[in-house]
Amino acid sequence: MVGRLDKDKGIGAMTQLLSKLAEAEQGHLIVCGSGIAETHLHRVARDLGVGDRVTFTGFLPAAELSSVYRLASALLVLGRNEVQPLAVLEAFASGLPIVSLRSRNLEATLDDGVTGFFAESVSEAYELGLRLFEDDALRSRLGRSARRTAEARFSLAAAAGEFLDCYRSLTDPEEDSVSSSLLRSRRQELRAEVAGRLSRAWSDAKRTSLRRPASGPTLR
Repeated sequence: MVGRLDKDKGIGAMTQLLSKLAEAEQGHLIVCGSGIAETHLHRVARDLGVGDRVTFTGFLPAAELSSVYRLASALLVLGRNEVQPLAVLEAFASGLPIVSLRSRNLEATLDDGVTGFFAESVSEAYELGLRLFEDDALRSRLGRSARRTAEARFSLAAAAGEFLDCYRSLTDPEEDSVSSSLLRSRRQELRAEVAGRLSRAWSDAKRTSLRRPASGPTLR
């Protein structure tokens, strides 16, 4: 799990997950983030006897988060009010499948059965996470799909293309066929140029996303 530890982030569901972890005696959970519920979750994990199978990292900078993604078998999303959490896009970029409680807001991002799974309950989310932990082939297949989705929809080039398409729709007058062809060619050049500039700027800011993952041996 990655994110702010607050009531709107599915803390009740996370408490249920800790109980499931205690019952099943399988899996290890890493919780990256801080918030008002952090002390409460520490206490719940200790009281349930799973303190040695839950790692609370506190807040981690992006450079360190990328290492956690590469170690994990799945990213769990337990908040039902998420819109498009950055952690999901980061996980996709790292080739990490998602297990999320069903959320209409995430349906446009998470392709069920392709880049991860939607779960109807916390128990199902745990079982799906455990399935990804145990099935290397499934985890790899969904991870590759997640990576492809990151590259095709959420990369710098894709963002530049969407920006240019939006700009064009607002500013372009009606053109004849010859002009349209020339404009299309020029737009492709501009798209490549903008993508290149964004890429260089991102590299200067110590880009940490869109890296190939190493396989992870444990359920996180």
